[in-house]
Amino acid sequence: MTWGAVVMVYSMAQVSGAHFNPAVTLIFTVFRRFPLKLAPVYIIAQLIGSVLAGATLTLLLGVNLKSLF
Repeated sequence: MTWGAVVMVYSMAQVSGAHFNPAVTLIFTVFRRFPLKLAPVYIIAQLIGSVLAGATLTLLLGVNLKSLF
C-alpha cells in the first residue's frame, strides 16, 4: 500500500502537485502555497474523482449497495 502511494505521488507530482485530497489543497491554499483561483477547480475535480473511483469499485467488486446500509 505504501509503495502504491509513493508511486502515485511521484508520478503525478509534476502534473498536479500530487494533490489527491481536498484537505491538502485547502491547506496549501490557506498558507498561500497554491493559487486561490485554482483551488475550487481542484477540489471539485477531486470530489468527482472520488465518486467515480467508488462507482468503479462498486461495479468491479459487485457490491450490493443496499447491503451496506
